[in-house]
Amino acid sequence: MNPMYISLLILLAAVILYVCGKFSYLAISMSIPILLYLTGVLEINEIFVAFTNESVILAGCMFVISGSILSTGVAEDIGNYIIKYIKSEKSAVVIIMLATILMSSFLSNIGTAMIMLPITLGVCRSAKYSPSRLLMPMAFACSLGGMNTTIGAPHNLLANSILEMNEMQSLGFFELSKMGILFSIAGVLYFYFWGYKMLPVNGTIKETVTSNEKKSISPKTKYRNKIFATLIFVFCILGFIFENRIKMPVHITAFIGMLLLLFFRVINEKEMVNMVDWSGLSILAGMFPLVLALNKTGGVKLIADNLIKLGGETASPVIFTALIFIAAAGITQIMSNTASAALLYPIAIAVAGGLNCNPKVIVIAVTVAASCAFITPIGTGSNTIVMASGGYQFKDYMKIGLPLLLICFLVYIFFAPLIWPIYF
Repeated sequence: MNPMYISLLILLAAVILYVCGKFSYLAISMSIPILLYLTGVLEINEIFVAFTNESVILAGCMFVISGSILSTGVAEDIGNYIIKYIKSEKSAVVIIMLATILMSSFLSNIGTAMIMLPITLGVCRSAKYSPSRLLMPMAFACSLGGMNTTIGAPHNLLANSILEMNEMQSLGFFELSKMGILFSIAGVLYFYFWGYKMLPVNGTIKETVTSNEKKSISPKTKYRNKIFATLIFVFCILGFIFENRIKMPVHITAFIGMLLLLFFRVINEKEMVNMVDWSGLSILAGMFPLVLALNKTGGVKLIADNLIKLGGETASPVIFTALIFIAAAGITQIMSNTASAALLYPIAIAVAGGLNCNPKVIVIAVTVAASCAFITPIGTGSNTIVMASGGYQFKDYMKIGLPLLLICFLVYIFFAPLIWPIYF
């Protein structure tokens, strides 16, 4: 069988099994690279590259760092402070989302999620809220905030490079925020009035946080561990913020932070292993080989090309903009934001030239749509990270994320032509 069709079938089977919710996510995720290897789609070296991926390393290390913030009580202390300004569970959703959107505008989505995870769980523990009521809005807010600046997400910078390569005016630092702010407002309002009602209730914080064994330690040691956990957490945040200036990748910063926790005995090796969400991490690791296979065999390009062809060769700029948005938003549910955007940018530029319309509008459509990874837990790392702590099923993302995606689509189609002229 054609390797492309094998890859597409494996993708389809994985999605069905994930949605079914009756099988181990770990087993499904680890079966993907094995099947790709056994069917000859990928070589053995291509399979193992997933386990050394920067996002996988970053997520694994930050699970430990976030876990230390929880286990030492720092997150609870932060939560106790925040709940002074929270009137209800619904207001907590809004406050958490706004804080996350602001942070994600300047930090990576996955970095923001890892910073906000222990803080959100701390609020849940202090206020006795179910984490499932706050974590998904927080994860979606990471994606919404990433649309506000050119550094909010890697594919935002890629959009600039694409425009410059084609001798077009690049995006200003806050140009995306003209649309990103509208998306952020729409997202917060959606959860406040509607999405909030659909969020599941999956138990209390005691049932969902890491199950570390409680140790009998002295107040002095507890205080010491709090100090070290806080300092290491701040060290990681500063490393994320100044990544480009200090020339140290964020996953290396997180790895150093994890080692420091072990070195200063804030946690031990057993606790470190227990803090990692192995199911979530396996989803990240398992999907990377599949994305590689889909790109290598042309599977994703086939999907994108056929979707674009639905508009016909004489499609109006508005129709094509809608189709390219749908294509980017659809593909980003199963592969990284950056990869889905990179795939569609050349198509967007080429077709925009043929339709004599403003390519910037089309490029921005791809850029923001690639951030609308709301329907699956595998579309972006921030969704995957909260899956275990929130007790979410695959179908929860589809149920809550699809309406938000449709809202973002309508917002773009209506407002984009008012902000950027679609015709030359």
